[in-house]
Amino acid sequence: MKPLFFCWILGALLSTRGLAQDRDLSQIETDLVKLFEVYRAADYELRYDSVRPALRNRMEAVFSEVNTLNYPFDSLGKTIKMIASDDGKVRVLSWDEATGGTWHDMAVLVQYLAADGSLHVEWIDSDIAEEPNGLTPDLLYEMHTLKTDQDTYYLCFGWGTFGSGHHHNSLFVFSIADTGVTVCDACIDERLQFIFAPRGAQIDLRYDTAQWCIRFNTFVMDNETGFYRPTGGITQLQWNGSRFVTVEE
Repeated sequence: MKPLFFCWILGALLSTRGLAQDRDLSQIETDLVKLFEVYRAADYELRYDSVRPALRNRMEAVFSEVNTLNYPFDSLGKTIKMIASDDGKVRVLSWDEATGGTWHDMAVLVQYLAADGSLHVEWIDSDIAEEPNGLTPDLLYEMHTLKTDQDTYYLCFGWGTFGSGHHHNSLFVFSIADTGVTVCDACIDERLQFIFAPRGAQIDLRYDTAQWCIRFNTFVMDNETGFYRPTGGITQLQWNGSRFVTVEE
């Protein structure tokens, strides 16, 4: 995309026409979809230096508005991944930032209601860097609610890749605390929070809502080849009321 033409489009989409409190949400949604189209069509330097921060700022501003929480954003949901908790208190928006290379950088924005009923947004993705440094490096594509006697947790399935011929799924469990999104590291054994497999291999990550059980194909590292390989087995994790524990087949 030509730089001058690109800047004109970007300026039009980011014009000061107001946000969700004084504009029709359908028009705001249309502008966001167009902004993502511009983002993905831009040359790498323009995308990274100009459109990426503009897009993130606009997403944060829009989803900070109270009346957006219950708006479905169906068209935007065809452009990026949007998932929501069944209690209506949490929504997660994520997308591939298309930064080039085999390591995929994902943007992840959480919109949530705090205990006092106030609306907040929080970025939880890793920055574009050599190593993951956020709460999650992955695109989050599925969410389930977990209840305990005292707390509510949210289980998310994620997908990503760090290159080297592999992809992975992830198990990400968090709650909403006074300080914001809080990861429950104790809810899943650290060794099982990421499930690595060669690209093209099916991990087949699933959640049984009736049994509160996670299942996925088991892979182990083959030290001779440097690749994970399937064992033919299934790993099962059962929610016991406070954490997921491994269930023997």
